[in-house]
Amino acid sequence: MSFQKTIAQQVSNTAELLTVLKTQLTNMGWVDHDDQISGSDYFVVYSDGEGKCPVRVYIQVTTSGLTNQMQLKRWAYWDNVGHSGTFDMSDITSTRFTTDDDAPFYVWIYGNMDSIAVITLVASTYDGSYIHRFYPVFNALGRLQNAESTGTDLWIELGAGQADNFDVGAGVTFWDAQNGSHAGRNHRSLITAVDPSGSRIKVDQLYLAMQADALVGYCVDFHTQGGCDNNIAGNLNADTYTDSGTVAVDFSNNLQEIVTSTNLDPDTNSGTADQGPSNLFLSVPYYLKRDLNGFLGFQSGIFSKSPYATGQYEDTVAVGLLTETFNASGGSTNTIGTSATNWGTSQYVGKACIIVQNTGAGQIRRITSHGTGTLTVSGNWSTTPDSTSKFIIARGGARHFGWSNAQKLFFEVPAPPTHPADNT
Repeated sequence: MSFQKTIAQQVSNTAELLTVLKTQLTNMGWVDHDDQISGSDYFVVYSDGEGKCPVRVYIQVTTSGLTNQMQLKRWAYWDNVGHSGTFDMSDITSTRFTTDDDAPFYVWIYGNMDSIAVITLVASTYDGSYIHRFYPVFNALGRLQNAESTGTDLWIELGAGQADNFDVGAGVTFWDAQNGSHAGRNHRSLITAVDPSGSRIKVDQLYLAMQADALVGYCVDFHTQGGCDNNIAGNLNADTYTDSGTVAVDFSNNLQEIVTSTNLDPDTNSGTADQGPSNLFLSVPYYLKRDLNGFLGFQSGIFSKSPYATGQYEDTVAVGLLTETFNASGGSTNTIGTSATNWGTSQYVGKACIIVQNTGAGQIRRITSHGTGTLTVSGNWSTTPDSTSKFIIARGGARHFGWSNAQKLFFEVPAPPTHPADNT
């Protein structure tokens, strides 16, 4: 599904936001899995992602037990009959954000089938939560067709054609999100035979019982720089299953974080407001872990170096500025005009129009068509521009929020990639 956004929508209270979020998430492509809004104050949706990862992720959006707050909780598996989750991957306060149970407030929602961001503005205070689907760090190449018990010299039935992905003598990893006591742990076995016609593989030993639909694939090796601190993700402690059984392994000396915090700012500026946008943001991968349970994976996102001294702000960001600032001659519900120019009739279609000063400032819209002096945009303006408005045109436009210790950048008009690597 395509990217969806909700810009500064006013909701009357927390209960209304719960319903708005459910509607928006299903519009993004998340599947309505367990609607318990009536009576239990939560709902659960799941996503299989944007086609890059076979691991299903379940998100519980809940207000249960909270006052003037909402929480996005990520589960490895959710039983919609028993109404319970397996392995809470996000039971921390940073997944909560401020709402108001009794009065109107504003909300921004950004996301697709991979990630969700919710930002609220209650009175003059911003708050928010960002959650991304989980990507395990192994190459999942098949699914178990049946539940499997522990034992030796076992044939494992996979989906049609999936046995072709495996080789005799290779070590194979299993991922079972439904297994409550060992959900997601790396469980290694040795492949002793492959039967492509029967879509099955034979392993020397299965140390843990596996549910049907568990994933099977090859483990990924790690290569990280030495001397990392633990500002981002901390140390990993996990139980790893080996041929000799359960062995506690401490990776803290050689596997901590993928980048150090000092790499997040690529220049030596002090972060003042006039630093400029060229080095303001840097996208980096980092891993997600849970102590003692062996969950390990990558999460893609934005780390941002804020140019502001205050922790509470909202600002617009032009990505790839294309024009100087124009003085508007006026506007309508979905247009903005200026004095005659030499624009081509399709020169800026698909680009971002950003009102930067005076009436309507801070609004970002995608340009759908234009003549030589009038732009038509996708979606009506929240505030109609007038002759005092000033605007620019850029390749893309984003909104930069700050709350507590977080700074996040979210695109409202995504800029097209300029390099093949940007497509990842």
